[in-house]
Formats: sequence, C-alpha cells, structure tokens
Amino acid sequence: MVHLTGLETAIFVVCLAASAYGFGKVWHIVRVSKKDPEFDIHPVGRRVKTFVWEVLLQGKVIQQRPLAGF
Repeated sequence: MVHLTGLETAIFVVCLAASAYGFGKVWHIVRVSKKDPEFDIHPVGRRVKTFVWEVLLQGKVIQQRPLAGF
C-alpha cells in the first residue's frame, strides 16, 4: 500500500481540484452548446474500429511515417 506524506497529499488535492475545475468548465460548454441535427453516432462498429486503429494503435502515424511509427 502506498503511503503519502502530508505535502504529497496536499499537492494531490490541489491537482485534483484544478482538474475538476477545468473539467467543469468544459462540461458547461458541452451542455450549453447547440445540438447538431446532422450528427449521428451510427454505425457504432465502424466508429469503434476507426478509433482503435487511428487513436489507440496510431495507424495513421505508422502509414504516413513508418520510421516514426516504428
């Protein structure tokens, strides 16, 4: 089990509060934004496949710059 000192705990709490504040600002912007009538989440399978390939596996980096992808 990890035991944090008082200073480490204080730093963690400050970072957590700053993160929560930043997330709150972003969440507010998302909530008040206009709805896009043309947005459609379907087909979910293709979107998940694209996300996994492009974001998680960095497929575009590997295709466009093989040396950097390696």
